[in-house]
Amino acid sequence: MELLNIPSNLLIIVQMRKGYIMKKVSIIVPVYQVERYLRKCLDSIVNQTYRDLEIILVDDGSNDDSGSICDEYSIRDSRIKVIHQQNIGLSGARNKGIEIATGAYISFIDSDDYVEPSFIEELYKSLVNNKAQISVCNISQENEDMSRDKLLIKNINTSSVFNNFEGMKNLLQLNSGFMGYVWNKLYDITLFKDIRFPVSKIYEDTFTVYKLFSKSDQIVYTNATLYHYVNREGSITSSKNIEKKVDFILANKQRYEFIKNEYKGLDSLAFTTYCISVISILNEYIKYGKSTEDIEKHLKNVQGLMFEKKYKDIPVLYRAILFLTKTNFSLYKRIINQYYLIRK
Repeated sequence: MELLNIPSNLLIIVQMRKGYIMKKVSIIVPVYQVERYLRKCLDSIVNQTYRDLEIILVDDGSNDDSGSICDEYSIRDSRIKVIHQQNIGLSGARNKGIEIATGAYISFIDSDDYVEPSFIEELYKSLVNNKAQISVCNISQENEDMSRDKLLIKNINTSSVFNNFEGMKNLLQLNSGFMGYVWNKLYDITLFKDIRFPVSKIYEDTFTVYKLFSKSDQIVYTNATLYHYVNREGSITSSKNIEKKVDFILANKQRYEFIKNEYKGLDSLAFTTYCISVISILNEYIKYGKSTEDIEKHLKNVQGLMFEKKYKDIPVLYRAILFLTKTNFSLYKRIINQYYLIRK
């Protein structure tokens, strides 16, 4: 498909008629081994209704045709910049994009996902009109074969503006709040002045997004479903390299320690997510017959904290699980193994 390069002065006139003056938005797309999905992703980006974009594609050492596809699109659209680098991982690719971004605002799109045509425009209008530093939209999660399509943000039914405390609270809400992903959001680029994604870690979003929220005076949410998250086999967090999934525990622990010190009243929520991360990764280790030694130090930590008065609001189910792992770990392992046998 042939793409048009619209003169900047015409873009300004168009945006003035829409009621706002636009500023450049940088979109960072880390690319690795996604030739099957990449064109759909890039088509959804280059056809955004918000035209003043800087599209940064970071080819992180792909050995399929992903790099060639990036180059092809850069020839067709002058807004696209392509970086080819040796593989250093998702965090390193995003960080490289941040370093060269020149926009006033920044967004991230994973190269196996895609977005609605108004993704940037809706987020931008919400952010600017409400003098916010982060804007958030709803997410549709779907499988590769489109067999499942569900909304991930369930309990915020209307577009809303949140102050710093309420924004952080919604980020921590289990299975209902803003979600801790970096990619269904638009950010004021100044938030990244001293924040980068952790290299050599997975669950890099969990390590990072709360830090961005902590620096934001206002966060705005639009209930429109603008981001499509494609859940596919082979993606980093769905892979069976479960030893790396300990990073999920480390990220939640770091976030809990930060919240405990900086957000009085939210430490119980943060501790609950820390507990859940320990339990969920422990269960995976048991499922795949891995030694749980690396998990047990974290397990002992949350077991020791769960009976403190300030954590009395932790759901009963998680309290019961932690109690059983403390009193009869071998029984708990048998229960988990039986559970996964039944689910097969």
